[in-house]
Amino acid sequence: MRTIFIFLLIIFYNCSPGDLYINKIENCELFQSNGSCKEKLLSNHTYKLAISKEKILNMTWKDFGNHLYFQSKNTPGILLHFNRRLNEKEKETLSSSFHAVYRIGDYENRMEGQEIGEDWIGAFQYLGSIIKDERKIMGKADERVSLKELFPLNIKLRYTSAYFDGESSVNIDLEVQP
Repeated sequence: MRTIFIFLLIIFYNCSPGDLYINKIENCELFQSNGSCKEKLLSNHTYKLAISKEKILNMTWKDFGNHLYFQSKNTPGILLHFNRRLNEKEKETLSSSFHAVYRIGDYENRMEGQEIGEDWIGAFQYLGSIIKDERKIMGKADERVSLKELFPLNIKLRYTSAYFDGESSVNIDLEVQP
């Protein structure tokens, strides 16, 4: 009986998962439901917009943010890959404790999209919302767009949870039609 107990104890000890840690961090424009990054977000990233510069310059920041949100759908985000699969307790803990925020200068806000997978977690925010919200807080939402005033835009992507925290950043620029 004692031998069986020791045997079960050894099996249980060897089957318990090791410490959870992040083994890969990706800035990601679009991630899939399996945790793969379909479109990488480079540290110096340029979005190509299918809109003329003339049209943009006749928009307010609010209108421009709405255009990006509904037409371009650019979504800067972050994808964290773990060293192993998450167990149910870890998924529950991450679900309640994981927070991802973006920061532009002094303005910070929570990322809108978040998904937890088998061995990864991702978060994103629409670029249109980022711009619209930041310009509103700065009191500039109804002013005409001046791309040079905001771009290139440095966005810090921060994350925190009961298990880990960290930060990444990306510089975003826009390329528009002449």
